[in-house]
Amino acid sequence: VDQGTDFSNTIGQSFTVRALSGAHSGLADEATAFLLKQQCSQGFFREALQSPTAPTTFRCNRQTPAATPSVDSTAFAVQALVAARRNGVRGLGDNLARAGTWLVSHQRSNGSFVGNGAANTNTTGLAAAALVATGHRTAAERAGAWISRLQVSAAVAAASPKLRREVGAIAYDPAALAAGRTDGIPVDQRDQWRRATAQAAIGVNAVRRLRVAVPKGFSHGGRTVLVRATGLASGERWSARLGSRRVLKGTASTHGLASARLALPRGTHTLRLQVTGSRSARTGGGTLRILGARTFKASLRSGSVHRGRTERVTFSGLAAREPARISYRGTRIWTGHASASGRVTRTFKVGRSLGAQSVRIRGAFSDRGRTTSFHVVR
Repeated sequence: VDQGTDFSNTIGQSFTVRALSGAHSGLADEATAFLLKQQCSQGFFREALQSPTAPTTFRCNRQTPAATPSVDSTAFAVQALVAARRNGVRGLGDNLARAGTWLVSHQRSNGSFVGNGAANTNTTGLAAAALVATGHRTAAERAGAWISRLQVSAAVAAASPKLRREVGAIAYDPAALAAGRTDGIPVDQRDQWRRATAQAAIGVNAVRRLRVAVPKGFSHGGRTVLVRATGLASGERWSARLGSRRVLKGTASTHGLASARLALPRGTHTLRLQVTGSRSARTGGGTLRILGARTFKASLRSGSVHRGRTERVTFSGLAAREPARISYRGTRIWTGHASASGRVTRTFKVGRSLGAQSVRIRGAFSDRGRTTSFHVVR
């Protein structure tokens, strides 16, 4: 094989393992075994394969050029081994554990990883996914958080006119983001941004989302409700926004719990509560359906009904699917939910008592209702 045109390497071998194991090929074990020969004793996978003309004894020492440590190759190899194990290849636990440990030991203090001589989102994204696969969730989150700081968010785009149409893109490194803020993403730089975003995206996904619990159903405007967020680190600072307004802040408990009572605005609203940890990528939320006091509209089929016959009443103006109950002459005759359009219609027997009779609906709360009357005649 002409070494000048042979571009085989560990990354390509990793894709081969994923393809063969996914297809349940009889060659999957053999391909995986060859991939494992590229793992050095320190745990990393070298990028360059042993020369086809070299002895069959594979060497992994720093005097061998092929044994140069590679974060990218190690991360790709981890993904391949995970796929192989998922598809029946056995005995890979120790290899995965050693690779994960090596990756953690080569993570920078800011969460990033170095590839091609510089910390970049392309390499860090691959490493984050591999860290998740090998059980190093905290290290993966730190990597994902570093990547998130180099993503064109809505806030970055709003402050940088040249990036207003690039929301979601992830810069290769801090210098690329700084240049993008000034010049946008010119044609000759788009390939780098595309390739960085493609691999960095899996790193962003490694950031643990907070789990936010808010009351189910409807809440009463003007009152307070308990909100809880889990998944924070012990002592981590957090804040919460309701809609566009910051409403809460605090410090997580030793168990990573945030808990606080939230004063709801008066009136009727549907608002998103967003809880954010110490890093913007650590977030989670829930939706609050808030109802204020309300008098519903009512319409009757007839203002007077012969005794023993039926009347039909329609109430409107409720919230979609709002729980409600109807009472006639002080006795509950129906319990259920309003329609998607906020209407309730009920037909009922009026009985034999003559004179003015009242029918009332009560919504989710006591100050949401309506009483209407009609006459029962002979």
